[in-house]
Amino acid sequence: MGVSPNCESCPFCAPPVYLAAAGGHHETVALLLQKGADVHTRNYLKRRTPPIPLTKFKRVDDIEEIQQDAPSSVSRAYWSNFGMTPIHVASHSGHLEVIKLLVSYGADVNATLSTTHETPLHLASARGHFHVVKYLVDELDIAAKAVDIYDYIVQQSYYRTWSDEACSDRCKNGPFVWEYDARCSAEQDMERLLAWSSNYTDITARDCHGRTPLHHAAQNGHEAVTRLLVEVGAPHEAPDNYGFTALQLAVKNGHLAIVRLLVMAGIRISLGANRWGAALEQAAGKGHDPIANLIIWQTFLEEISNAPTQWPQLLLPLQGKENVIQGVLGRRRDQSEVTREATSTRLSIRSRNS
Repeated sequence: MGVSPNCESCPFCAPPVYLAAAGGHHETVALLLQKGADVHTRNYLKRRTPPIPLTKFKRVDDIEEIQQDAPSSVSRAYWSNFGMTPIHVASHSGHLEVIKLLVSYGADVNATLSTTHETPLHLASARGHFHVVKYLVDELDIAAKAVDIYDYIVQQSYYRTWSDEACSDRCKNGPFVWEYDARCSAEQDMERLLAWSSNYTDITARDCHGRTPLHHAAQNGHEAVTRLLVEVGAPHEAPDNYGFTALQLAVKNGHLAIVRLLVMAGIRISLGANRWGAALEQAAGKGHDPIANLIIWQTFLEEISNAPTQWPQLLLPLQGKENVIQGVLGRRRDQSEVTREATSTRLSIRSRNS
């Protein structure tokens, strides 16, 4: 019948391949891709012809503005998934076989949402889809074409000259001086090689809040995903835009297993210490006293000794009877009462004198 597999007639309908990927329907996704469905299509509003460009939607507020004009029948799920590609929604839902299929058709594993800048790895990490995260960071094969391009580059005369210079003492005399033609050739070859970068997942990618996939995994208490990301080299001490590290987010949300894991991975609690007061207070306020006590104890160990923390040492706050964090908060409340009383007294004296 000649129906387009991208089905762009309805301005508020998600693309068919997107819907199939969201439901984990592998065979349907395969059929649509075989018939020419766009693997890079996005679930975004198509009120105009051509559709509203994605560059218009850079903030959540931009979506809220156009929501007012949308029919009431458009579901809330549509807006929560706004701007997702098929690989985004498959990662969000944990459909590994669909993700593999999409990647085989050239889906960009580092594609970002236009509003939140989240990648498929962010979405899978936030929801604890270990098998998806493992595939994205640990099992994507190096493309044969990329290897061929690399082999070609290292055989070129410009690369041999460069490597000879880099391995000699002459490079200390100043920057490498390129011949114009050699520089142009090198840049063109690198462009060809970098075109294959979408096959390798960026574990350092940051969303609009400056959070990496590790931040998301730790914040939501997904221990296996957190461990995997740390093992593959995710930047575990990097703060987000608000100064919070993955460890601090785990503390705030009461994920003891994540806190233990990150501390034992060698993360120094003293990093970002300016945010610990708020994090510990929030943890205690939510009833997570064991975590707050563990953090205070670990900070003390780092201050006194440079030796690595051992498991018995780390478990002491969980076995002891003293609730240190409540003592700290109690003393802080007492100090506040004294300060308020003193202030009240001074104001009273000042009022009588005047």
